[in-house]
Amino acid sequence: MVNENRLHLIQALGPREDPFAAYYTGTLRGGQQALLFKQNDYSCTYIFRFGADGFLQDVQERDDINWFEDYPAIARWLDGIGITLGPIRVQEFSIREPLIAYLGAGYPRHYDELESLGYDEAKANQMRRDWVEQGNCKLVLGTMERVLGGHGWGE
Repeated sequence: MVNENRLHLIQALGPREDPFAAYYTGTLRGGQQALLFKQNDYSCTYIFRFGADGFLQDVQERDDINWFEDYPAIARWLDGIGITLGPIRVQEFSIREPLIAYLGAGYPRHYDELESLGYDEAKANQMRRDWVEQGNCKLVLGTMERVLGGHGWGE
């Protein structure tokens, strides 16, 4: 269920600090927010563009960057697309093309098994509610899945 009033914080270190990260976030020159997802390190990158209001506007596939390049080459590419790296706040979304991607109120997989781990049903349901109320969510990009705490960092 999409919560149209909630903006989720997503933040990541930049490629200088974490060259092996699966994604980076920031703001584009026109005020749009962006999430760059590296499907692979050689070239395939998806740019998710969000409006200032946090709603997903479009997804563009790019194949003009090799993430194994040295940092100055990557910095020139980032400058060329007009991104300033930093945190973004976006609405929940779900798409199936050009790749499966989802941001929403999911919780860690083991939360589906809390009862079998010894929690009674009431406690397990309360833990699930608390998880969502604390602003935690799940980000899925292709085959990559991250649980984001309310602070926006992947866990």
